[in-house]
Amino acid sequence: MLIEAGSIVCDSDLSQLEQHEPKLSLRGWRVFVAQLKVQRENLKELALRNTWAVEEYLDILQSTTVLDLHAHSIYTRLRRHGVDVPMDSVPSDYSSTGRSRFEKKTVYDYIPLYDESMCELSFQLGFQDINYDIQYGLPPLCRARISHINWLIQRGADLEQRIWLSGDGQLQTSGIFSAHYVLYNISSGCLNLFNALYWYPSHGNQELFPITNRALPLSLADSCRCACSTKGCTPFLFLLKAQCGSQNQSVVADTDWIANIDFIPIFDGFPTYTMRCLYLAAMRFIGFVTLDLTHTCCHSHAIVRWEEPYRTRDQDEVDEIQEEESDLIAVLDGIVVEFQNIIASISGDSVLSEFHACWRDYWTDRVPEILQELANNRITEAERQDAELIGVVWESESDESEAPEEITGNPYDPKTIDYWNYELDSIAEDV
Repeated sequence: MLIEAGSIVCDSDLSQLEQHEPKLSLRGWRVFVAQLKVQRENLKELALRNTWAVEEYLDILQSTTVLDLHAHSIYTRLRRHGVDVPMDSVPSDYSSTGRSRFEKKTVYDYIPLYDESMCELSFQLGFQDINYDIQYGLPPLCRARISHINWLIQRGADLEQRIWLSGDGQLQTSGIFSAHYVLYNISSGCLNLFNALYWYPSHGNQELFPITNRALPLSLADSCRCACSTKGCTPFLFLLKAQCGSQNQSVVADTDWIANIDFIPIFDGFPTYTMRCLYLAAMRFIGFVTLDLTHTCCHSHAIVRWEEPYRTRDQDEVDEIQEEESDLIAVLDGIVVEFQNIIASISGDSVLSEFHACWRDYWTDRVPEILQELANNRITEAERQDAELIGVVWESESDESEAPEEITGNPYDPKTIDYWNYELDSIAEDV
């Protein structure tokens, strides 16, 4: 009530915003953030007078931005070196006993994510810690709602920033990127525009597609080796994985629904080469899921939703799984080649609509045919045993390629009349 009335708040404690989602007007938020800025500027001035205590933060202290993400660490360093920090230089949550819960948080961790005007006001007042290292937690871009993501991107949030959630230093060059998180989070609205317009009528194309136009063309991939992709998990695959659903690092899909995904508004405006690559990637991924192959790539749902560490599977395990499924992977490769040959010949002004017509016609006709062929070629274990009882011998390809061995002795089954005729003939020859 005091904030809304324009009163100067003596303690702009971020914990006030943690209890419940603040229902502040823009005026009230301005008062709150302005007072917080005064406190942070006082802390910065104090730190600049005692740089010997905070040498590692000198670049941050000399910048024009307001202290935000690193404010608590600077406060802690000053206190540790015996510098007296006046109470009007830092919110009370910093000076409370015990480990502060706000050590690695910024103003943007507390702004209602649906309110772009509050974000803009905070940014204009100097709070500009938008891209920060994963050691401080996921940057706002990876946690925001659709409209907030657009604002962050416009303000310089980096979709190509590498994100990893593991203490293993080797993963620093093989993790995923902010674009993976963004496309996973907006997948329901992106691939199902009807539902997006129903639940978010103020969003529509103007909110969804600026994000996809920036994120989808990015050639960002992790180091996963899985037959669902030829170059690792891309942000586009994260979008598809989020739509399919995840169960114990495998992906399941309603393939009939996926076949009807309308990519036209999402890919509109992309170069022909980019569209061709995206359709080809979608074909391979959906074909992989339809053939019920085993994913050996990262567990995207656990990474994004549960914030589990990024991990890749053991290389020997990957090789073993792919060796067991090599026949089906060969079928998948054949499907992709067929699709690639078709779309490679498409060009002209209506290339997007032709790509999409190919996507729908190919999926609804060719893929079910291949699945039926596979079903017809399969034989159950019971059928195999029944065949063996009547004398069928199963030959592998390697057996066929080898020269036939010379047969010695009675070649017939003892249960047949030919066996005993052969034995009688042998006795007659001996006599």
